[in-house]
Amino acid sequence: MKGIDSATFEKIHEKIKEKVKESEGITITEIEKMKDNTKLAEPFFRIEIPPNSILISERDLFVDEEKVYLKNKQITFNVSGKAGKAKGMPANLNTLFEELEKESNQFKEKDPDLFNLLEKFGYKERRKEINKEIYYFMGDSRNLDDIAENILTLAKLKIGYGKMKLSGENFEIRTEESPEEIKEDKINKWLEKIKEYITPELILKENYEEAIKKSERVAFLPVRPDWNEPKKMWGYYNPLTGLFYPTDGLIVLLNAFKDLVKNRDKERKYFIILDEMNLARVEYYMSDLLSLMENMWKADSLKGETAQIHPYLDSCILSEPKGLKDEQSGAYICENSKSEKCKECPYYPLLHPDEVKEGWKAEFEVPEGNPIPPRIAYPENLAIIGTVNVDETTFSFAPKVLDRAFVVEFNEVYVDEYCKEYEIPDGTFRNFVKVLNEILKPATLHFGYRVINEMWKYLEENGEKENPSDSSLDFLLKSKVLPKIHGTEERVGKVLKKLMLYCEDPQKEAKDLNPDDLKDSEKWWEKYEEKKEQLKFKDSAAKIREMYARLKDTGYCSYF
Repeated sequence: MKGIDSATFEKIHEKIKEKVKESEGITITEIEKMKDNTKLAEPFFRIEIPPNSILISERDLFVDEEKVYLKNKQITFNVSGKAGKAKGMPANLNTLFEELEKESNQFKEKDPDLFNLLEKFGYKERRKEINKEIYYFMGDSRNLDDIAENILTLAKLKIGYGKMKLSGENFEIRTEESPEEIKEDKINKWLEKIKEYITPELILKENYEEAIKKSERVAFLPVRPDWNEPKKMWGYYNPLTGLFYPTDGLIVLLNAFKDLVKNRDKERKYFIILDEMNLARVEYYMSDLLSLMENMWKADSLKGETAQIHPYLDSCILSEPKGLKDEQSGAYICENSKSEKCKECPYYPLLHPDEVKEGWKAEFEVPEGNPIPPRIAYPENLAIIGTVNVDETTFSFAPKVLDRAFVVEFNEVYVDEYCKEYEIPDGTFRNFVKVLNEILKPATLHFGYRVINEMWKYLEENGEKENPSDSSLDFLLKSKVLPKIHGTEERVGKVLKKLMLYCEDPQKEAKDLNPDDLKDSEKWWEKYEEKKEQLKFKDSAAKIREMYARLKDTGYCSYF
């Protein structure tokens, strides 16, 4: 399947213009006008019945064996007199057709013409899935009238659906949005894209790595302390074997690049996820990427900066031993690297970036052997996400890293919501977790969902889900919570005192635990000696006493 050429696209546009003249109330925008308005070189036109329309671009149409297909594109619905877009409406063609079919009886009654149009169009027969992407057959490339008629029919279906659904007064409309709301909406959309591949359930069950390996669009890379150069991110060429050994990160980056140059679709995102990314110096192992970000490759220009990853600048080196080695270099080289076919390969811009002219298109898939080009680029459809813990075991970020990143801090722990989601009943354990988090939160030492889950598993295996014993909760407090407490008296002094009081009476809430009851060291020891036999959590209290004594002696405390 290859993209349609500009000449054919313009002919289709002309055919639709002819047919629009026969349709009352429909207008079509000239291609050149759209190009002027959007400042994009790629041809666009818009079929419109205000306030709704459908935008068709050259990159939406593809040809396969003389059959023309329209990619499942994103669509929006607008409301007359309102700013922004209507909420709850179909977001793409596929969901539009599903909604039309689901409510076909309603449309049959309210708008028979729309229903007949849907029946005549027969979207199910036109639907085709290729490489997990959905396309709709528009007609034979030798019959442009048929293609134009089908595109116009599709536009009428889209606009007709919006007209009917948005005519009701109760339909929720997005009105004027503040910059903060727009920013939040964009963040939510990104998070939804990420959820397609990594769900909270997968992370919780710790089998997300297996799920990621099955995806061509997500790479999960655990960062190690010895990452001090870019090849840790991408892999390396071994001259002894003649093969390149890529990381999952490089594979995903190249998949993103291939998709961008072939389909010119920047909305289909690819993700590299770096776990504990500041265990090593980010500016060392990401030095290439930090430079490439400044001049990334974009869908509308296919020009940008590249960085070298292996020494053979005129060839792609295989990562699988297919074919024969090159006699001169000793490397397994892609058979097309030095042929005319290479000029139509998606990796050609990474072999000869200066030779890619405007209008260049990739015509075929990358050959077998998983070839690795000599250079990499940063395509605009690639996102890099990193998890970070900030403590004495990790590195801080250089300004050049922070300048190129958005930092999102996750400090809130929603215990009730989490427990409801995973069927942890309201009762002793949930209160135990809530109170401890409230005690620890002022020092930013509160724990997250992984710790809650580990503690709950412990109680499950002990058969204490319904009614956990004091000894089990005492063990969990000492083994899962206290080891992470460390700091100066200013930071953790009150925390330790509150925890000691909690060991005495776990029925109390955090707000009722007053550290002033243990104001000085004499009262502290006196309180402990008097109460130690009556304490509910004896082992934890003994450890807290030890930690507090170390705090008073040295000005700093830790578990060990």
